[in-house]
Amino acid sequence: MINTKELRLGNWVYKVDSNGNKTQKKVFSIQENYVSLEKQRGNPCYKTLVEPIQLTEDILVNSGFEYVNNRYYALDLKNNLAIGFIDGRVLMFLIDGEGDLGFKVMRSTRIISYVHELQNLYYDLTGNELNIIL
Repeated sequence: MINTKELRLGNWVYKVDSNGNKTQKKVFSIQENYVSLEKQRGNPCYKTLVEPIQLTEDILVNSGFEYVNNRYYALDLKNNLAIGFIDGRVLMFLIDGEGDLGFKVMRSTRIISYVHELQNLYYDLTGNELNIIL
């Protein structure tokens, strides 16, 4: 089950059927206890049938992150921002021309484990949607 308060429109999640099979779907409507998913003909499903998708190295690479020096990075030069991952922890680099290296590092104490969490963080930091390729 997923907390619907963590979801935004366009987030990727799993829809779980009665046999326990999981299908990747995008969220297009959110209510307190129900979520409507793409290609469900608008029929909302109860939140217990929606699960988060585990964030993997393959998803990061397929979604445009590059592996450099044991970390995954995505650059958003329009916003002077780099987002890095190491052991599931987020490192945010604000490229501002200040300091010895030209950037400031902000470390998150929260571990990002799921695709929707990465989508939400990226949107919050950049104002742009991250193109997730599963």
